Amino acid sequence: MTSKKNKFKKEKEQFKNQIGEVVRKYRKDIRGLTLREAAEIVGFSRSYISHVENGTAMANSFALYHIAGRLKIPFSILFGEDIYAGHGIDDPIIKEEKFQPYIEVAKNAYTRDISVEKLEKALELAIIN
Repeated sequence: MTSKKNKFKKEKEQFKNQIGEVVRKYRKDIRGLTLREAAEIVGFSRSYISHVENGTAMANSFALYHIAGRLKIPFSILFGEDIYAGHGIDDPIIKEEKFQPYIEVAKNAYTRDISVEKLEKALELAIIN
């Protein structure tokens, strides 16, 4: 029985760390938010968000739902799916170097919830320049 408890405890720690890494990556790298900005958007304290990101606090289901919803993190990403999975990123044509600036604009638009009209305008300006 002790072996099962240890395994469960280890898996729980890994899960906590995975959630924290995803929240931090999404907040910082994808959304470009500081901890303070994220705390204001989510409505939790900066300290709590930091604890979740560092894996020192296990967010309950309501907190995870709230954090994911406010930071626009799909639940599938919280639970291990690649951020860009299912969005055509594996297409060999899209991987060509000449398309990378446009892909970056599209990724930023997607993760920042920018309208299609604004994305089209940004791509139009990128093509002109």
